[in-house]
Amino acid sequence: LYVKVAGEWAEWNPAFGTDVVDALVGTDGTPSTSNKFVTNSDARMTNERVPTALSVTAAKLAADAVETAKIKDANVTAGKLATDAVETAKIKDGNVTYLKLKSQLQEYLKAQGFTAEDNQIIPHNWMSNNYAVIDKNGKAHMMVEIPRKNWDAANQFAGAAIHPAFTINGAQKRIFIGKYQASMDGAYYVTRANATVKHSLTFEQELAAAAALNGGSISGFHLMTNAEWALVALMSKANATLPYGNNAYGRDNDNKLITGIMEEPANFAGASGNGKWLTGTGGILTSHNWQESGIFDLNGNVWERVSGMRVNEGEIQILENNNAADSSKDQGAASAEWKAILTDGTLVAPGTANTLKYNGGSPISVVEAITTQLVDPNSASNTYETVATALSGNGIGLLKSLCLFPHTTGLGGDYIYLRNYGERVPVRGGNWTHASYAGVFNLGLYYARSYAGSDFGFRFAFYL
Repeated sequence: LYVKVAGEWAEWNPAFGTDVVDALVGTDGTPSTSNKFVTNSDARMTNERVPTALSVTAAKLAADAVETAKIKDANVTAGKLATDAVETAKIKDGNVTYLKLKSQLQEYLKAQGFTAEDNQIIPHNWMSNNYAVIDKNGKAHMMVEIPRKNWDAANQFAGAAIHPAFTINGAQKRIFIGKYQASMDGAYYVTRANATVKHSLTFEQELAAAAALNGGSISGFHLMTNAEWALVALMSKANATLPYGNNAYGRDNDNKLITGIMEEPANFAGASGNGKWLTGTGGILTSHNWQESGIFDLNGNVWERVSGMRVNEGEIQILENNNAADSSKDQGAASAEWKAILTDGTLVAPGTANTLKYNGGSPISVVEAITTQLVDPNSASNTYETVATALSGNGIGLLKSLCLFPHTTGLGGDYIYLRNYGERVPVRGGNWTHASYAGVFNLGLYYARSYAGSDFGFRFAFYL
């Protein structure tokens, strides 16, 4: 039997002792002269040193990854171990997928009720429509699929037309919404419960964070769109499950039995400071369907910036259908993707005459020509369900489907905030201070895309 020591081949000698730290064996488990041992001096394996044809099992690979990590750094972190495992797999077997390598991820998924199978989209064992979706970094995002829904303003979910959220680039797609607000696991973004909310990013940074989850064969991750948020809000209203939430420093203003685990416990029920709670810790009544299987924290905690919609000098502009879910679509200030809306629902170039706009009066209204143009630093606000219009037609119907105009009453007292000058990118849900003004129909058209505050978070979504 031959081994390689200090770069030279030699017959096996027991004197080599602990210099040999790892060994590859044949598919029958028996060492042979064709196998190569790896020594401390030769720990950085290459394709030349280790034949790629050898069969690699998950158990052997996991053990090799641990040993490699120990060699490289005695203080092994999960992140380092995952990276080493990926590199080891590339060396040993090009057909080994990353999910097989990550024992930590497998154990985490099992603990959360998922089967750690070798797929990118993994169903939950007992919660319907719940999935773990794996990003390019091998990180799991807990998501809820919303099966196709029809909706129109006259018939709502009994309508014949598909809701805009399900159409991306002209094709019907499956839609998955982040179960929780985005958070971090070390240097990586994740979507999981009991985590500190990631905040204080600009709109561009949020778009980039979502797009960066894609890579290689993985695509479909994106910043949650306004169309997707609207779909979930409309469902909650139709099912009489408008979610409670953290809108009063760690508790719900309307039901103070609903509380969550605070990031800063001393601020519970307070009047200043950080009042955020950890993701998903407020209980099932803070989900969109009042069940464990639902989407959490849509009411309060942090404002959530959504994509695919803006107000520019008062004009309401969108990306067609749910095209904003395609992370390659340009949502820059000067992008040609932005479309204005005529009263009949036709999408046209921004600046076209008689498009739908927000007027800054009291109450806020939807008009074709603005009569009250607010000026810096002024704003207008009122309950969302009292937004008015004298217009009718498919354009107003489209706004209703996107929760940009009230489709009914009984919307929880949620508020709308407007500055109809400059460019305003929407935020949804309200934050931990907004009390009864927060909720799934809360709409902030107040902030520029460059704003980044500690009360601003976001949510990932995915399509397939």
